[in-house]
Amino acid sequence: MNTLLKICCEVERTVAAIYHQLAEDQTLSLEVRSMFRELARDEEDHAIQLECALEVPRELMESQVEVDAALGKAQSLLEKARLILDGLERHPISQADVLKISMELEKNFREMHLFALVTFPDEKTKKMFSRFARYEADHLALLKTFRKGYAPVS
Repeated sequence: MNTLLKICCEVERTVAAIYHQLAEDQTLSLEVRSMFRELARDEEDHAIQLECALEVPRELMESQVEVDAALGKAQSLLEKARLILDGLERHPISQADVLKISMELEKNFREMHLFALVTFPDEKTKKMFSRFARYEADHLALLKTFRKGYAPVS
């Protein structure tokens, strides 16, 4: 379970780095950059909460639930986030594409958090992932609002 939490933490930190980079992108509107600053802070907060969850005694986290699927999902999401961050560092991207990619990431994060919610046996960790899923839904709604204002919705 600790491996899953560590990967989830790394995903949050990688996405925070993506959002920080987008917040500094002068080709994006001031409003969109401000939104990405806010999202970056949220993702950093999620990483801190995950680090705190690593402090939970191991015996409280042991479960009969198979975690291989959760680990696979988390690892895949981390790889995707790293590819996006690498791509942003190499090539400029349009505001419309930035918003579309961010929406996809937030949707994937929400799915991962919901999956993790049913993977962990202790209530404190379940509540944390439940909150994360709600935050990601809020992030997705915010991104959709900006996308409607700046790009054609598909």
